[in-house]
Amino acid sequence: MDATGLTVYGAGEWKVRSHDWSRRRIQAAKLQVGVDGARGEMVVAVVTTKDDGAGQRLPEWLDQIDRNIAPVSGDGAYDLRDGYQAMETRKARAALPPRCGARIWPHGN
Repeated sequence: MDATGLTVYGAGEWKVRSHDWSRRRIQAAKLQVGVDGARGEMVVAVVTTKDDGAGQRLPEWLDQIDRNIAPVSGDGAYDLRDGYQAMETRKARAALPPRCGARIWPHGN
């Protein structure tokens, strides 16, 4: 899993650019992509807004994949308990670094 930043222009953005209005209607979004590393193909792609947490939506994205999942890799944003539970359910191995400020928690609790 990985993400890239996108800029989504709202309705009337051309007015801002052509008439130099100070009120911007730009919305930030991220494209979250899951890639099968062995085959090099995308298996899941979702656009999220700044209000969506990438790691919180990981269980939902894993449910969209209809094949076996070996390792799940990504950055520290995916290092959440719900994500680990979803990976355990799918018998997938986690290859995630700890989040910033992470603490050890006992497994099975």
